[in-house]
Amino acid sequence: MRHLLLGLVVCLAVPLPGQNNGLIDSLNRLDAGNFAESARILEQAGVRAGSDARALLTLGVALTLSGRFEEAIEPLQRAVQIKRLDEATLWLYACERMSGIVTEAHAYGIRRPGMPLRLEGMLPADQSS
Repeated sequence: MRHLLLGLVVCLAVPLPGQNNGLIDSLNRLDAGNFAESARILEQAGVRAGSDARALLTLGVALTLSGRFEEAIEPLQRAVQIKRLDEATLWLYACERMSGIVTEAHAYGIRRPGMPLRLEGMLPADQSS
C-alpha cells in the first residue's frame, strides 16, 4: 500500500503554476498515512468545487482510504470526466468495490455468492454471457 501511495505522490507532486490548493500538503499527509487530515486540507481549499483533476483524484483517494466511500465517489468521477486519469478510474472502481456503492456510469457486475468477480462490458457482446 505504501508503494502505491508513494507512486501517487510522485505522479502528482508537481503543482501547476499558480496552483495553491493544498495539494502538496495533502499529499504529504496522505504519504504519512493521515488520510482524514489529507482530505480535510483539500476540502478546506475548496478542491471539490474546482477543476483540478489531480487534486480531485487526491481528495477521492484520501476519502476512500478514510473509509468515507460515499463522499469519495463524486471527486473521483469528476477527475475521470475532467481528465482521463487511469489512476482516478482505478480508485473509483476500488471505492465502489470496497463500499458496495455502484455508480450508474459503470456497468459493474454484482456477483452472486460463489460466482467469479467480473466487470460487465469488458468483453465483446458475444462473449459477455
